Amino acid sequence: MGAQLKTQSSFQRKKTTQNWVGSTIQSNPIDA
Repeated sequence: MGAQLKTQSSFQRKKTTQNWVGSTIQSNPIDA
């Protein structure tokens, strides 16, 4: 159960990073 929670937390963090990168690229298309 602990390992599952850790994986879920890691997945959530990865998803948040992808969203942040996506919005950053949209705001700064020159960087893409």
